[in-house]
Amino acid sequence: MTTTDLPGDIQSDLTALADGSLPADRRARVQAQIDGSPELAGELDVQRRAVALSRAADQRAPRELHERVQELARTSPRPRRRRPAVPTARVAFGPALAGAAAALVAAAVVVGLLVGGGTSGLTFAQATAPTVRAATIAAPPRQSGAPAWLNVSTEGIHFPSYWGSAWSASGARVDRIAGQSVTTVFYESPAGTRVGYAIVGGRAPAAPGGRVVWHGGVPYRLLNVNGVPTITWTRSGHACIISGHGVDNATLMRLAGWSATGAA
Repeated sequence: MTTTDLPGDIQSDLTALADGSLPADRRARVQAQIDGSPELAGELDVQRRAVALSRAADQRAPRELHERVQELARTSPRPRRRRPAVPTARVAFGPALAGAAAALVAAAVVVGLLVGGGTSGLTFAQATAPTVRAATIAAPPRQSGAPAWLNVSTEGIHFPSYWGSAWSASGARVDRIAGQSVTTVFYESPAGTRVGYAIVGGRAPAAPGGRVVWHGGVPYRLLNVNGVPTITWTRSGHACIISGHGVDNATLMRLAGWSATGAA
C-alpha cells in the first residue's frame, strides 16, 4: 500500500498529529500505529515537512504585507475587464506536500504583485539567484522505490538524490520570480561544499554568453554569474541551473550530468 492509498481516517490523523491539532486522547493510539508501521512513520515525516513548508511561507510574509493585502482588498475597485491569467507552473513535493507548496507559491505571488515584478519576464540572473541563497525548508526525502530521485519535482521533472555519491540533499526553497516558479534543492559534500540545483517552471530564460560543452548528446552552457561558476542546460524543455561558490566546472559537470545509474 502506498501513502496515497491510506484510508482517509488514518491520513487525517497523521495530518492532525503533524500540525499539533490531534486531540490528546487519540495521540497514544495513533502513535502506536505509527510505531508499528515504517510506512506510517515515513508518511508522518512527509506531513511534518509539509507543515514546515506552510509555516515557512507564512513567516516570510511580514505583518506589513498582510495588512497591505487586506487594505487592497477593502479599497481596490472592481476591475472593469478581466486580466489575462498568469500561467502557473506545477511544483510537486510529493502527494502530501502539494497543498503546502501551493501555499508557499501563492504567498510569493502576492509579494511579486505588490513589488511590481510579476509581469516583466524571468531573466537568467533572476533564475540563478536562488541557487546561492539560504534554504528555507528541509531537504526532501528520496522517492520510495526510486532512491535515485528525490520526492520533489517541477512539472514532472524530479531532482536527483545523487544516490551512491558523496553528495546529499541538505535543504530546499521555492521562489516565484517574474511570474515563474524556481524550485531549488541544495546539496552538500562531506567537506561542506554546497551547490544549488534549480529547475525553472515554464519557459526557459535565455542564458547570456558562456561556453557550450556537449556531453551525452546534451549541450551544457558553462558561465560565470556574479563570480559564481554556473552551468545551465534543459531537461524536457525546462531550464536547469546548478552553481556554487568554490566549486570548479568539472565538479559541476559531474553533478549536472548525473543520471539514475550514478554515471556522469
